[in-house]
Amino acid sequence: QEQWAPCSRTFNPGKKVRWNHLRSLLVSKLGRPRHGGHDVVATQFMHVKIRANFSYGLFSKDIEDEPVEVFIANQRCQWYVKTAGKTDSDGRFEANLGRLPTGKYPIKVVLKPNSTVATLLITVLERGTKTAVFDIDGTLTTSDGELIHEIISRVFKGDYVPKMRDGAVDAVNLMESKGYELVYLTGRPYPLHRVTKSWLLSKSFPRGSLILTNSNSQSVPNKKGVGTFKAKRIKEIKASKINVDHAFGNALTDIYAYDQAQVSKHKTHIVGKHAGKENTSAIAGYAQYLKKLESLPSVNQH
Repeated sequence: QEQWAPCSRTFNPGKKVRWNHLRSLLVSKLGRPRHGGHDVVATQFMHVKIRANFSYGLFSKDIEDEPVEVFIANQRCQWYVKTAGKTDSDGRFEANLGRLPTGKYPIKVVLKPNSTVATLLITVLERGTKTAVFDIDGTLTTSDGELIHEIISRVFKGDYVPKMRDGAVDAVNLMESKGYELVYLTGRPYPLHRVTKSWLLSKSFPRGSLILTNSNSQSVPNKKGVGTFKAKRIKEIKASKINVDHAFGNALTDIYAYDQAQVSKHKTHIVGKHAGKENTSAIAGYAQYLKKLESLPSVNQH
């Protein structure tokens, strides 16, 4: 995951401290950490708020009321402590880091008793920057079922890697080369943060902001669940004066979310069995669709 953030200098999490609660120590023995950060897209005039979740084991048991420290890397890739606090009763931690200059800032939120980490990336953009949003499951992968196969494989200590749609990485790379900032917006829940970044890296997708859901209810594959979640996140990005110019998906919930967030239909690109529905732009296959994307003008060039 380190390659995802634009800073690879050695990180020192500092000294460990005692657990506040014996139950937290016991929870930490349930299995691998399921910590997850929530990437942030903001402008230089906004107060940047971060969120992270801490849990363990297959069922993501929360780590409650335990100390954490927030480390941020500056533009010279130097790590320093920005703030500190404790997780709440749901294993969540939130903090306001204030205003930051434009740039990309890797963040590590360290659970101090055992130095495990939730990572996230803050991307601070100029107002008016244009972005391209990509769903993952069924859009970049070959189907929504690929994630399920991977999860089942991991339960039984397998190493299944979800299959990618032919040409998907080329399409994303092309949008980046055109100058669009990239946002990966998925209905996957936050415990899959590490797994998701690992898959994107393994398939050589370019770095972008990764936004996952914060609760299981937001991941339900219907309009009320994932549809509303995605629409809300896009609206938040647009409210910060950042343009969501193109959006890629595969499901009816994607079409719903992008429409609710007022992404134009001809810039809503849908692949799979729902391609072209509701006057969206149909992707018959990424290899053929690259010609259309190549015709787009370059943006965000300074």
